[in-house]
Amino acid sequence: MSRLEDFVAFIEESTWSAAPAPVRERLTLSVANWLAATMGGALDPEAGPLIQGALALGSGHLCLVGVGRRAGAMAAVWGNASLAHLQDFDDTHLATVVHPSAPVIPAALAAAEASRARPASFLEACLVGEEVAIRLGLALDLTGTDRGWHYTAVVGPVAAAAAAGKVMGLDRERLAHAVGLAAAAPTGLRASFGSHAKAYQVGRAGALGWAAASAAGQGVTADLSCLRALGRAVSAGLDEEVLTAALGERWHVADNTFKPYACGIVLHPLIEAAAGIREEGVRPEEVTRITARVHPLVLDFTAIAAPTRGLEGKFSAAHALAVGLVDGTAGPEQFSDARVTDPLIRALWARAEIVGDETMGRDAAEVEVEAGARRVIRRVSHARGSLERPMTREDLRHKFEQLVLPTIPRAHADRLWELTFALEGEEDLAPWLEATWDWRPRA
Repeated sequence: MSRLEDFVAFIEESTWSAAPAPVRERLTLSVANWLAATMGGALDPEAGPLIQGALALGSGHLCLVGVGRRAGAMAAVWGNASLAHLQDFDDTHLATVVHPSAPVIPAALAAAEASRARPASFLEACLVGEEVAIRLGLALDLTGTDRGWHYTAVVGPVAAAAAAGKVMGLDRERLAHAVGLAAAAPTGLRASFGSHAKAYQVGRAGALGWAAASAAGQGVTADLSCLRALGRAVSAGLDEEVLTAALGERWHVADNTFKPYACGIVLHPLIEAAAGIREEGVRPEEVTRITARVHPLVLDFTAIAAPTRGLEGKFSAAHALAVGLVDGTAGPEQFSDARVTDPLIRALWARAEIVGDETMGRDAAEVEVEAGARRVIRRVSHARGSLERPMTREDLRHKFEQLVLPTIPRAHADRLWELTFALEGEEDLAPWLEATWDWRPRA
């Protein structure tokens, strides 16, 4: 078989029970983190247009998580994936800067809910889909991001097709067609960063993947070589050796990470270093100069020097430094429209100089602040949430509570969280799905 055929065989043959226990545990944490990000996204002030846009795609009986509404399959996948990515609080594989769960889990969920699949089948599909997303990200070189592609939305359709096709029970031939169909629909541009379009295109990626699997199940065909052509279209090519290396033995899902801050992951070390300086008693209003060293990729991904709305602040290194110094954290509220118009925050932007340094790791930063007679330096070698300093299950629960309380009653939030970690042993997804939205009034 060719390497691409091996890749499809992996999608078909992989099982939840055969994956190592640490990999299954990491995937379950990914589902929990996805739930927190999606529920938080649904409650965000920016969510309304995305929710209405998804509902306009068609009515049906599948859940829009956190919304209290039902929609057709395409609409549910699009909406759930968009909301998961809205706050930039979803998981991230740092080496590729791909967010695997946002497009994958909604596609698997829609297929599982429609077919009343067992929770273990849903988890299995999420595991395979996320592995596909990360492997594709690794097999595409980063020249594609230089060309303006948003890799989460580029790999998302193929990964979502793998996940949905897995639940749908597609055989190897039809899975290959699903992968080919999805590969023929690359989507997503970095020019969208700072607007609804970033979340929207990740939603579209998940929906296109679900549609590809559904179409392949009905006999629609595509050439598997479309996957190879995708690599040539968006980067210098597809490294098929990297794509297929140690399939079923080496699980890159184990390297997936979860965010403590609601913005691009490359900004996290800056936030943490600035927050550390704040803890040393430096008063933000006394700061006259800020100098920071970061990996050059940070400047490439977060080049918005003077954001005008909260969503743009998520891609501004200057804003990340400012909220770290002023607030000591960077949750959704630090990336609101009100925060990017705060006079002190804006004054700190102008005092910041941020330099790219190849010797810095992607999850490292060094920040120096001058405030009066004081000069304070803080270096972060590995930001919280990195593989070296991972978020624990307890950390993720705190994140979930931060996002949903007090909007959701405490008892209901506790039940939903417990149901998430009991999924593997359950026979029915319905109780968990109902708990994601039955606290919201029906419209």
